[in-house]
Amino acid sequence: MKCIFVISRMGGGGAERVLANQANEFVANGHDVTIMTIVGGESFYDLSEKVKYISANVKINRKSKITSMFSQMFGFFKARAFFKKMIITESPDIVFSQQRQADIICYSIKGAKVKFKHICYEINDPFARRKVTQQILKKVYEKSQLLVCQSQTVADYYNNVPNRVVIPNPINPTLIPNRENIDGNKVVAVGRLDKQKNFSMLLDAFAQVLMTKPSAYLQIYGEGPLRESLQKKIDLLHIGKSVKLCGAKREVLKYISNAAVFAMSSDYEGMPNALLEAMAIGLPVVCTDFATGVAYELIGENNGFVVPVGDSDAMAKAIIDILEHPERQSVICAQSRKDTTRFYNDKIMNRWLETFENV
Repeated sequence: MKCIFVISRMGGGGAERVLANQANEFVANGHDVTIMTIVGGESFYDLSEKVKYISANVKINRKSKITSMFSQMFGFFKARAFFKKMIITESPDIVFSQQRQADIICYSIKGAKVKFKHICYEINDPFARRKVTQQILKKVYEKSQLLVCQSQTVADYYNNVPNRVVIPNPINPTLIPNRENIDGNKVVAVGRLDKQKNFSMLLDAFAQVLMTKPSAYLQIYGEGPLRESLQKKIDLLHIGKSVKLCGAKREVLKYISNAAVFAMSSDYEGMPNALLEAMAIGLPVVCTDFATGVAYELIGENNGFVVPVGDSDAMAKAIIDILEHPERQSVICAQSRKDTTRFYNDKIMNRWLETFENV
């Protein structure tokens, strides 16, 4: 098959990691894959030499709300014209889009009588979107050949879409490090430094943790627009000696593999790769109960805690509980590693390949 994968950018997020994994797996199975992005820049994740990578090179001016609005509008039409030309030139069997803007652009091109099979991939929490965006995407997905969702809760939400399937995110077992030399004081978190991840709540929770466990320390891996404000909050809470914003790391799993706790404080998520991979390593996890229901699907009484969204008290209590019972680490590790084998690449990628071939 000849496939075009469309995404906003190939930065360091979980969605980009999954897409890189998919593209590499597809070309390894003899398919022709082109990745098209709206925003330019090199791929944060390694891509096979066989994967073609092109971009509309849209640049957004965010100096003010007005310039940002007009810049995004211009960027939409620039990307649409570029993608339309490439789709006509390449004549792909399938166009596979993910993320809101990419989905809408591809839908608008198909509406302009350019023929292609369109597969959409819902990678986030639809309940967290504005009502107008929800309705637009329901229309986009309804007109696609197939909608792929990451959980049954999300698939049920799109009951207006006749053709939809559930495929969870894959785990590449070759990237999962061994869990050795556990540091009983180390708490880690991974994610983009933006509002969605609510690291502000995690900082409030960790300030409480330090009152009970003063030897504990927190490392947050990721970059984003809220770095400065999060650092200010760290300073305001006087926890700078125990909390570090570590930036984005290509091999982040190696940095977190010896932690005592993995914490996820997000207000909303689709199926977070960071959580899946932390569990695959065997880390005890504390995670918020975001609306897609994935946390409760993954986390049971033997491998971590699920706490209410935005509840710093519950987050702190759960982290302390794990830190105060180091004897549970080996049991949790074995349970989590066993539970996540069903998400390994060979199982999930076979489903993706079959799905594409049957559209």
